[in-house]
Amino acid sequence: MILRVLSMTTLLCILLLAAAEGSWSQVESLAAETKIQVVKRDRKSLSGEFVRATANEIVVNSGGQAITVPQADVVRVSRSAGRARNAILGAAIGVGAAAVLGGILRTRLNNEAGNGDQALGVALAAGAGAGAGIGASMMHFETIYRAP
Repeated sequence: MILRVLSMTTLLCILLLAAAEGSWSQVESLAAETKIQVVKRDRKSLSGEFVRATANEIVVNSGGQAITVPQADVVRVSRSAGRARNAILGAAIGVGAAAVLGGILRTRLNNEAGNGDQALGVALAAGAGAGAGIGASMMHFETIYRAP
């Protein structure tokens, strides 16, 4: 049972962490004011709000200033993944960790006091809550474009 939960949790984490590194058209279709990060060929990064993109350039509002970067100079474009996604990912990681620790605790308590199932339930709930809270507090960017 614990192994099954851990395997499913691991699979979910891998799927959520897989970055969609698509074509430049994904950059062009971003909504205005989306928080993005652009990494340029000179390894300098630029963070701010997306203004617009054409086939030849991207415009980012950073520090109240519109900055244009030619598409040929862009190595990677990432957008904010949002707190909800991070909370889900954090909860999945928390449940996975709690399943391992709770399984060990459950076995030990079943042998000694007979209430291991309750301990497992508490551990899973605590792990999910802690992971969701930590995940929601983190700012994370997902890559939507990587230069070939």
